[in-house]
Amino acid sequence: QLGNAEYRLGLLDEAEASLARTEALWRGRYGPLHPNSIAVLNARALNAGGREDWDRANELLTEQLRRNEELFGGDHLDVSDSLSNLGVAQLRSRQYVAARESFERALAIREREMGPDNLYVGHTLANLAPVYARLGDGERAWAEAERAFAIIVAERGERHPDALTGHGLLAEVAMLIGEDERAREQLLAAIELLEEFGTKEHKLRLFAELAYVELRLGRSAQAREQLDRAQEFAAQREARPAAGMLIAYVEGRLAAEAGQLAEARAYVREAKVYADLARGHEPTGLAEVDAWISGLVEGRSD
Repeated sequence: QLGNAEYRLGLLDEAEASLARTEALWRGRYGPLHPNSIAVLNARALNAGGREDWDRANELLTEQLRRNEELFGGDHLDVSDSLSNLGVAQLRSRQYVAARESFERALAIREREMGPDNLYVGHTLANLAPVYARLGDGERAWAEAERAFAIIVAERGERHPDALTGHGLLAEVAMLIGEDERAREQLLAAIELLEEFGTKEHKLRLFAELAYVELRLGRSAQAREQLDRAQEFAAQREARPAAGMLIAYVEGRLAAEAGQLAEARAYVREAKVYADLARGHEPTGLAEVDAWISGLVEGRSD
């Protein structure tokens, strides 16, 4: 409990020490295959992810999976939980093929044990869809994202925080596969729920993404409008790297369009800082931002 509290407070070094001590005590008392000994590995992996140490998270979750398989066999729901968590760590470290395999195996277990319309099945599909998109299977990515959204809405309702997240998932997949009009439609649907369910962080991210999509659609005036809305929330709280990267990118592109190359290059530097911080999550638009940064650093303005 102390380690988990320290993790939530951002005291990650202290959390690691507490959780490592917990693991040693439980392992000595119960043995490595006791559920307590296995569960603490997940807490340590979560803490490693908080430190952006995805190699360590992968190591811990692989060991957790191995122990759960030894304890329960290969088709138990606890194994599906281990696979799902490992898939997230693999996704964060850009091991897309491995992430797909982990999520697909978790999905098969959950569909068989819980039924095809269970909320946990929806969550697994929501993890899978962006992986398919990043592996170039856009049609399957969109189909699985739509299925995930349908399950979530059937379980939670159309006016629920999870529905907001579901629209965000559809927008993310649409952006990844180059379906910008679809992305815009889903972002607007998510924004419609913001006043009821959204935090300032939600608002900042969604308006930044909408500005990015409007820019990709060639709608500079609309991009400026949404960017100004994002900047309102950025003034109230520090932007997370993914949102900060998109804000700096759109600002820089608009400055370059106006012939203000000095200002554009200033935004390049800002976008690069955010992009470097965001790489562990590889947010939507990262590759495009990288290409734009390189172009302006080399003196091109396109």
